[in-house]
Amino acid sequence: MSTPSLSIMADGDRAGSLLAESGVINLVSMPNFRQVYPDNGTKSKGRLYRSSRPDVIVDEDYEKLRELGIRSVIDFRSVSEYKRATGEKKLDRDFSIVAVNVKASRQSGKVKYKPAKVSKKNAEKKNSAYDAANPKRHFLINFYSANYIWQVYNRAPLHKRLISLIYLMCDLIFRTDHFVRYYARNVLNDAGLVANYIDMVEMSKNQIYTALKILTDETNLPAVVNCAHGKDRTGIVVAVIQSILGKPREEIIKDYSLSQTLLIPVRSRIYKEIVTRYEFAEDFINSEPKTMDGLLSYINKKYGSMEGYLESIGFNQEDQAKLKKVLMGN
Repeated sequence: MSTPSLSIMADGDRAGSLLAESGVINLVSMPNFRQVYPDNGTKSKGRLYRSSRPDVIVDEDYEKLRELGIRSVIDFRSVSEYKRATGEKKLDRDFSIVAVNVKASRQSGKVKYKPAKVSKKNAEKKNSAYDAANPKRHFLINFYSANYIWQVYNRAPLHKRLISLIYLMCDLIFRTDHFVRYYARNVLNDAGLVANYIDMVEMSKNQIYTALKILTDETNLPAVVNCAHGKDRTGIVVAVIQSILGKPREEIIKDYSLSQTLLIPVRSRIYKEIVTRYEFAEDFINSEPKTMDGLLSYINKKYGSMEGYLESIGFNQEDQAKLKKVLMGN
């Protein structure tokens, strides 16, 4: 496993300065936790934060999170991915867990969701994981829909699709991961991480639209957005938000690449989860500047600008102005 090679790691003072400027808050059990806006982390509490998954948060960090007054968690994982993740998931104490219907949300312009069945244990409690009277919500937004998987599946040659079906049947019977491994080795690795990001902005438009809609409701703020590690799905959505807030391209790229440093404490875990388990190329655990630069270049080339992309998914200028207003608090 290679060591991350970012220039900010070569100079300790410069790295420390960059972390301070980027609103990093030291939550040992939630690495990659930092403010999105405001992004200085020193003068005022944030309206929006980003992080890796909060499932293994310890009590000390949990109290810090409570002090920030978080009202909603926008989690870019499916219900099944959330259930599979290890950890005590202490946020269940304070947040009602809901599964978001992203297709219905985009069609109606209003966020549609229902209580998420995350465990039998919670369902049996008097105070279950869902409480309609509780204003705090943990939104689960599945980035990888059936349509997404189907489109990626059809990208492979016919003989590879047939082979993968055999693996899929084995997975369903024996609960293994051969199907994903096969596709990682034979399709996704060859395309690369930038291509994977492009797939997300093209095939997860409902998800991105819905996440932005949740954030336009001031009653959901302050909020934290996360996925598994806080760099890919989260990195894309945060880049979109930063563009709406008027952050320069180079600053968006720098903020994205900061995950490379902040995830060092759990890099071995990420390696096991992505490279060892699913056989993705090691590049998939990195967050190098060239990756975000490639995605932003693609968006600008196809849609003319980030604003053009947002218009294409239905998040119009009025929505963009509202999001900017609520996040900036003016």
